[in-house]
Amino acid sequence: MTDRLAEIKQRRAAVTPQPWEHRFGDKGNVHGVYFGPTTQQCIAPLVGGRGNFGAEEEHANAQFIAHAPSDIAWLIEEVERLRKITCEPAKSHRFSSMFEAES
Repeated sequence: MTDRLAEIKQRRAAVTPQPWEHRFGDKGNVHGVYFGPTTQQCIAPLVGGRGNFGAEEEHANAQFIAHAPSDIAWLIEEVERLRKITCEPAKSHRFSSMFEAES
């Protein structure tokens, strides 16, 4: 069985380095997600006017994309932390002594 978390970590490690930010199409820029606050490198252009979504949803989509790398990094750390806790022997948990007293 493959470890999906390892696959997610590999995909995250392969993306354009952060920070990413959402910018509207002003000053000659394309509306999209950019690498860093000062660069002109658009890594995910957003094309509006298609489909059934409006400006608010387009903005929300861009914010979601721009925050995805840092959000995923946090989620990976949390999953690893929780896996560590749940995989430890029962005696290492703070409540294990309560159950041992009942035996």
